[in-house]
Parts: sequence; structure tokens; C-alpha cells
Amino acid sequence: RIVWAGPILLTPGQSTKFPFESTATVTTMAPQQQQQQEMPPQEAIRRYNEIMQESPKLVQKITELEMDRNEHKLVEETLQPLDPSRRAYRLVGEVLVERTVEEVLPSVA
Repeated sequence: RIVWAGPILLTPGQSTKFPFESTATVTTMAPQQQQQQEMPPQEAIRRYNEIMQESPKLVQKITELEMDRNEHKLVEETLQPLDPSRRAYRLVGEVLVERTVEEVLPSVA
């Protein structure tokens, strides 16, 4: 029996080997109510495999966003003590644009 609540298919402590009987029970959480429906074992396995294939992509995206956040924080910390009228260069797409620290700081914060 597999309980599915959002992107998680396994209950805590359950192994990835599925001890299926004839069907698996799937629980989806609606905002104000809980619904249960029967899912064939093949469909549960297919859905599990889809989620397992998607999870490395999500981890990669999270890592990429964290790196961007850290880079923005570093730039912000570097620009904070500088004179607001000092020249600063910002890469917009593939174009390097000349601005002042005062203009660049809000866009990286």
C-alpha cells in the first residue's frame, strides 16, 4: 500500500521495493478535503519513476538558485560600503551596462 501526498510516494520507513497486492491506495490532499482512489500497481510504479526522474532536476535547480542568491548577496555586501555615485557595471543579458552603485544596488538586493 502506497500513500501519496503531493510529490512523495513512499511512507516514512518504506523501502523502494513495492510489496503490491492487486491495487495501491492513493491519497491526495485537497485544500479542504481528503480524497482516496484506487490506483493499479503499474500506474503507481510509473508515477514513482516519473517523480524519481524529476527529483535530480529539481535538486539541480535548487542548487542553481542558491548559487545565484549567494552571488547576489556577495555583490550587495561589496556595494554597500561604496559611494553611491561611484560607477558600477552590471551585466544585463549579454550586455555590460554602466550605472552607479545607487542604481545597481536595488536590483541585486
